[in-house]
Amino acid sequence: MARAPNCWPFGKFLNILPDRAHEGEMIEEILTVREVAKFLKVTERTIYRLATEGQIPSFKVGGSWRFQRSDLIQWMNDHAKGQIVRDSQPDGEKD
Repeated sequence: MARAPNCWPFGKFLNILPDRAHEGEMIEEILTVREVAKFLKVTERTIYRLATEGQIPSFKVGGSWRFQRSDLIQWMNDHAKGQIVRDSQPDGEKD
């Protein structure tokens, strides 16, 4: 089996990452602002605003925002459930 080239940054890290495919585990996918904007079909500016305000699950790496795909999916599901509850209440009633 061929090894990844030992060039920075990926070669070294690819060689030390555990091979867990046989264990049924997935390595968490980390997304950039651009990828999240495309995934959610909104502008990058919206993603920056949501992240800065703490309204979307995110973290910073060296000053750049990053997002875990699984956290975003959970956030969307939770957000959709909250929206359904609010929409089902009669007018005038609030949480």
